[in-house]
Amino acid sequence: MKDSRLSWSDLKALWRPGGAGFLFIVFAIFLNSTDMFSIVLGGGSVASALDLFVLLPLLYWLARNFGFLIRGVMAVPELSALLALACVSILWSVEPGATAWRLLPLVVTTAAAMAFGSRVSLRTLIIGLGLLAAFITIVCYLAVATLPSARGIAPWTNTWRGVFNHKNGLGASCMLMLISATSAAILCQGRARGFFAAVACGAAFLLFQSESRTSQAISMISMTALTVGMLSRGRALLWGVSYILFVACLVGLLTFLFASSSADPIFSLIGREPTLSGRLPLWAITWPNVIDRLWLGYGYAAFWDPDRHAVIAIARDYTIGYVPYYSHSGLIETLLNTGLVGLTLLVILLVRAVATVFSGFRRGMALPELVAALVILIAFVLLNLTESTVLSRQSMIWMVFVAVVTKLGNIARAQARIGAQPAVQRYRWAKASGLEPGLRGKQ
Repeated sequence: MKDSRLSWSDLKALWRPGGAGFLFIVFAIFLNSTDMFSIVLGGGSVASALDLFVLLPLLYWLARNFGFLIRGVMAVPELSALLALACVSILWSVEPGATAWRLLPLVVTTAAAMAFGSRVSLRTLIIGLGLLAAFITIVCYLAVATLPSARGIAPWTNTWRGVFNHKNGLGASCMLMLISATSAAILCQGRARGFFAAVACGAAFLLFQSESRTSQAISMISMTALTVGMLSRGRALLWGVSYILFVACLVGLLTFLFASSSADPIFSLIGREPTLSGRLPLWAITWPNVIDRLWLGYGYAAFWDPDRHAVIAIARDYTIGYVPYYSHSGLIETLLNTGLVGLTLLVILLVRAVATVFSGFRRGMALPELVAALVILIAFVLLNLTESTVLSRQSMIWMVFVAVVTKLGNIARAQARIGAQPAVQRYRWAKASGLEPGLRGKQ
């Protein structure tokens, strides 16, 4: 059988006219994935204006690929409903002006990611994420080499932040870049494999320099799972079930340790407080506000206005001592933005995406793309335990998640149309699902 892995000549084809559209959308996502202008210009109104200006390439691409956006909307109705809920939350928002202003970049970047996920095959999507990782990695090193602020700001003067506003932003992005670049390297051969392997090594060093412990821990789990998954393709279903059970048990164990005093001796030994860098008291004092408006929340990106009485009360609490601008929790932030209704939509979206991956495993399609997709989904969930990237505007993490779940939604629709197929017809299912070999494959 002909090796379906991509070569350097396949990647070079992207620079020809036929591949220009693919490179354009990857580069446009790159422009909207970092805080580059804020880092270079030191913030201010000019940087804010440029952050909005870079939405124009995405709008242009959306206009040319509007049909794929419609396909994405139909493929992931839960995501479409979640985005619509965020938009209509302006009706009950406690800060309607802030909600309206922040919805614009959210809608544009989410819609572009949905269209991108519908436009290309899963294989092409993983390659695109690898190229996105290459763009961001190169720019981060350039920033570190030329801008002192990219190498750290007080109180984290010895940690890198690259072209992100915070070291944790660099760490989370590097975690996802490491997974994407490694997956792309597995899908390639020859010089193309070497290129993506170099990108993965570069992202790994940036992750180390960020000193983002949460992202480093998630990276270790994700890369171990990715390696085992690629080596266990003959038993992909068993690997997938074991991976999810392991993550569930790990989260349960950590929750028990932090909710009790069992781990206090360990933290005393290493000289740290068992508060997850102040997250636990922040969650505890924020939770009553969540309960007050449980069903629909406070409106998208409206709760953390520093002049609101609730935020001032949180900041004045002796366990906090600063004015927070978000909750460091995807669960709490989703409830504050869209309430229990929005959280339910998100959970259904995740469950259906994971079920699509397992459906492919059951059909014998233990392709590296599906393994990579599951690792990305689980990494997204783990990251949102102590950070918040759900419905995050102009965020690499959110756009990558949206593109992957949209692609899986299209695959699920293809599965439903074709139905059960015997083993000899698996390739037909893979082709219709957008899993076919080749860089240009479409769903």
